[in-house]
Amino acid sequence: EAVRLYFKGKLFLPTGPAAHEPVPEGDEHAAKQRACFIAISSNAAACKLKLGEYDACLRMCDGVLQLDPHNMKALYRQAQAHRAAGDVDKAEQALTQAAQLEPEDKVVKRELADIQRQRKEERAKEQRMAQKMFG
Repeated sequence: EAVRLYFKGKLFLPTGPAAHEPVPEGDEHAAKQRACFIAISSNAAACKLKLGEYDACLRMCDGVLQLDPHNMKALYRQAQAHRAAGDVDKAEQALTQAAQLEPEDKVVKRELADIQRQRKEERAKEQRMAQKMFG
């Protein structure tokens, strides 16, 4: 339901190439439209993430990041979607980018630490398997 309402809100905003054109300096109306478009897209991406629609979430995050490459929410949601889809490397890449923008963000730090812990566990498991196979 929420996703439907977010998309309904987008009907009142520029779409297609017009949505991605640079905002003219001093044009408050265009700046507000851009901020609204980013917020709606980011929130819709969060809904898609919760629904398990990771590809849709990633596409929406990519759209937000094209307009605002420093959008922390989009980077974090992108990382969550990549991780949920099983691509830990891309998740780590998005989180590293977010950490560069906000080095003190505790959630990002925690996610990066969790990925490192997961990788360490996987390496240990692989080593145990190799020891069993090769003595």
